Amino acid sequence: MKQFKVYNTLSMNLSNVFIGLTENHKLGLAILIIVFLFCMVVFAIIYGVLLRKKNLMTEKKRLDNSNIFCNCILNLRTQTVKIIKLNNLDDIQTIPFLDFLTNFSVKEQNDLKLWFESLVVEKDPCENKKVFLATEVIYSTNKKNIKYEKTTLTVNQIDRAANVIYFIKEPQKYIPCQIKNKKLLKNKRNNEIFLNYNQIKTLFESNELKKGSCYFIKLISKNDTFCSFNEKYIFYKIMNNFFKYYEESNIYVLFNEENPLDILIFDSKGYTEYQLANRVSNIYNKIQRMCDVDGFSRFFSIVAISTKCEDLPHEFDKSYGLINKYCSSMIEEKKCVEYLNAKSNDFKALQDTYSNEVSYIINNGLVNIYFDPVIKITPKRVTIFGYNYTPILSGDSKFVDFEEFKKYANKFDYRKECYSFVIRKTISNFINQKNNASYRLFSLIDLQDVPYANRLFPHISDLKDCNLILTFKNNEFIDNENDEEYIHVIKNAQTKGYDCALYRNINDYDLKESTYKLFNYFLFNLENYKELKSNSREFVKVHCLLEKFVKFNKPIICVNVYNWAVMELLIKCGITYFSSPNVFSSSTLLSPLDKKTLRKFNSIVKE
Repeated sequence: MKQFKVYNTLSMNLSNVFIGLTENHKLGLAILIIVFLFCMVVFAIIYGVLLRKKNLMTEKKRLDNSNIFCNCILNLRTQTVKIIKLNNLDDIQTIPFLDFLTNFSVKEQNDLKLWFESLVVEKDPCENKKVFLATEVIYSTNKKNIKYEKTTLTVNQIDRAANVIYFIKEPQKYIPCQIKNKKLLKNKRNNEIFLNYNQIKTLFESNELKKGSCYFIKLISKNDTFCSFNEKYIFYKIMNNFFKYYEESNIYVLFNEENPLDILIFDSKGYTEYQLANRVSNIYNKIQRMCDVDGFSRFFSIVAISTKCEDLPHEFDKSYGLINKYCSSMIEEKKCVEYLNAKSNDFKALQDTYSNEVSYIINNGLVNIYFDPVIKITPKRVTIFGYNYTPILSGDSKFVDFEEFKKYANKFDYRKECYSFVIRKTISNFINQKNNASYRLFSLIDLQDVPYANRLFPHISDLKDCNLILTFKNNEFIDNENDEEYIHVIKNAQTKGYDCALYRNINDYDLKESTYKLFNYFLFNLENYKELKSNSREFVKVHCLLEKFVKFNKPIICVNVYNWAVMELLIKCGITYFSSPNVFSSSTLLSPLDKKTLRKFNSIVKE
C-alpha cells in the first residue's frame, strides 16, 4: 500500500509539472525528445556500419590468411602444430594438433591424421607420399557463409627420433573442391575432378566423353638434371594454374599415381579443330610460364597436345598409350604443342609401329624366361621347393621392359596371345629341365587372363607334371572380393587340381579373412625393404604383417629378399621359404644350389 501511495504521489507531481509548463516549453521539450531519438538512430546506424566494416576486415584478414604460404612444424609427441606465416614471420602461432585438423573438411580429418602418423612410422616414404591435397574450410565471421579451398601439405623433413614433421601449407585456391556450399553449388557439377585410371577408363568407354575434347600435358625430365621438386606437388601446381583460366564444370582429370607428370584432361564439351588448337596453345603457354616462374623448367621439357575424343580408339588403354607415345615422338622432333588429328596418317603410322612391334616380339619368341628358386629351410637341410619366373625381352626393342611390352600387348588386343606365348614357353622350359618331380612352378596371373588359361591349359601336354601354382595379386581383389564370380575363379582352379597363391606387397590393402582362407600359399614381396634391422620400425611392420598370416597355417614365402642379412633376420622369426634373385642368381636354367650358398644357410640355421 505504501509503495502504491508513493507511486501515485509521484505521478501526480509530474503531471502537475507538465501541466504547469507553457505551450512553448512543451514544444521545446518535444523537439528535444525528437532530436535525442534522432541522434540515437544515427548513432545506431554509424555503430552498425563500423561494426560491419570491422567484421568485413576481420573476415578479409582471415580469408587472406588462407591464401598464404605457411611453414608448419608438427610435434606428434606434444600434439601441437607451430604455424609460421611467410608473409609475416613475426606472426607465429602454436595450436593443438586437433585444432589444426578442424581447419579441414570432416571427411578428411581422420585421413590427414593417419597420413601424418604413417610418415613418422615409415622409414623412407616415397616422395609422392609426402604430399596431401586437403579441403580447407574457411568460415566468415558469422559462420553462415563458408568458403572451401584446396590446400597442399608438402613434407620437407621428418625427425623420427623426436616425432616431428616439418611441412609447408600452401593454398591451391583454383582447384575445384569436392565439398561446396549448396548455394554456391548452383549450376555446378558436384562430381570428383581427379579420377584414377579405372574411373577414367569407365567414363571414356561408356561414351560419356564421345563428343568431348582431350588435352594431354607431359613433363619429360631433361638429361643430366636432378629435380628436387616433388612430382605430385608439381601436378597440383599445374592443375591450380589450369583451373585458374578454365572452368571446371565439365573437366575430368586423370591422376596417374605412377607418373603424376603425365596429365590427361577430358572436357565433356566439344570444340572445333581451330578452337582446340588455340586452347591447347594457350594451355601450354600458361603452364610454361608458371614452370618458368617456379623453376620447374630447369628440369623438365613440356609438351601438350589436344584432340577430339571421337577421333580416338574406343579402348581407353589403346588411346592412352598412343597419346603418350605421340608426345614422346614430339620431343624427338622438338615440337612443343600440337593439335592431334587422330585420324591422320602420322597417328595411324605410330599406332601401326607399336602394334607391329608387339606382334613381332610374340611371333618371333623374343622373350627369355629367367627362373628364381624358392628355397625351403628345415633344421636338417635346405632344399629347392619350386621356382618363380620372370620374362625378360631379348634383343633390341622399342619397349623399355617386359612390363611395358605387356601393357601395349593388352592395349592392342594381344592379351590372349601374350599370355599364351609366355606361359607355353615357361612351362616347356620348366618341364624339360626339372629333375625333381616335386618342384612347383609359381605362375603370376591376372584375373583377366584366367579365361585364356582355362582354354589353354587342356591343350598343354604334361601340364600335370608341372605342379603349377596360380599366383594372384592381392590388390586385384580389393573391389572384387564380394563378387562370387571372382571367388569362383579360385575355387574352380583348385577343383581342377591347381593350388592358388596370393602375391602381396607389404603396404597392400588388407582383404577379408574369408578371402585369405581360399589360398594355399602366401607370397610377400620385400623388394622395398632393403635394410631391415631388428629394432627398426620397418621390421616391426613386416613382422606384424607376417604374424597375421601365421594363423592360416599356410606356407609363407618371402620373395625379392634383398640380402643375406635380411634373410637371416627373417629366418630367426620363423620364416622358412624364400626367393631372392639377389641371393640366388636368376638363370634361364634350373640350376641347383651351389655349395657356398648351402654352407651359408647351414651356418644361419645352426645359429
